[in-house]
Amino acid sequence: MYPALFEIGSIAVSSLWVCVALAFFVTASSFIKFAVRNKLKVAFITEHFFQILIYGLIGARIIYVAFNHQDYFTDISLATPISLISFWDKGLSFWGGVLGVVFAIYRYCKKEKESFQKWMDMLFLSLLAGLIFGNIGAFLEGINYGKETSLPWGMAFQNFNIPYTLPIHPSQLYATLYTTILFIAFLTLFLKEKFKEPGEMGLWIGLSYGIMRFLEEFTRGEETAMFLDLRMEQWIALTGIIIAGVFLTMRYNKNQISNPDNNVHS
Repeated sequence: MYPALFEIGSIAVSSLWVCVALAFFVTASSFIKFAVRNKLKVAFITEHFFQILIYGLIGARIIYVAFNHQDYFTDISLATPISLISFWDKGLSFWGGVLGVVFAIYRYCKKEKESFQKWMDMLFLSLLAGLIFGNIGAFLEGINYGKETSLPWGMAFQNFNIPYTLPIHPSQLYATLYTTILFIAFLTLFLKEKFKEPGEMGLWIGLSYGIMRFLEEFTRGEETAMFLDLRMEQWIALTGIIIAGVFLTMRYNKNQISNPDNNVHS
């Protein structure tokens, strides 16, 4: 693992922040390109881009602090408020960021009467592309690491962030692999126009990613809040799986009712 990608004099350039910047650029550029292809009003997103970014950062920070409150409230002092907003300490939650962005887009879609479901399709597909680089950055930084394993592809690292000396699961590479596969699969389906209804692709992406993230968490080794033997991140993923599954089931049932001829076979 290489937390510092390279050094310029006494300044070390963080591998994580470089990859986060790449992830942000790929997500933003893909978002615009997909929106253009789907004939959405690009001006809508460019006009509110800065506000959406702020919502995403605030959401990412709030959820991270909530899950790691013991690191911020053990000693209440005048420095506490500053530590809470010091997002440059790399304390950001992916799920919080997504919630913040989704809330912002929903707010502005409602205000300007844009199709929230169509924008969600484009957002989730673009996020898959960006996550590929984000997971690589996590691997180089030595965060989101796995737990000990005897599998032949287990990897041993000398990193003060990792408490294990024996080979561990390369969880970040697992995430990179399945995110890449999901992106290629859904991009292919999108380009072939396989999704006929607004919001359908976004729901399938949410369901698929949620399942994979839920399974990935079984290999993770860093400490986190637990409930009923499941990691808190698994509960968040499970919530997303249930929500996506319920909406997809409702869509399926609605289509079956509105198109009864689909149930008749010769």
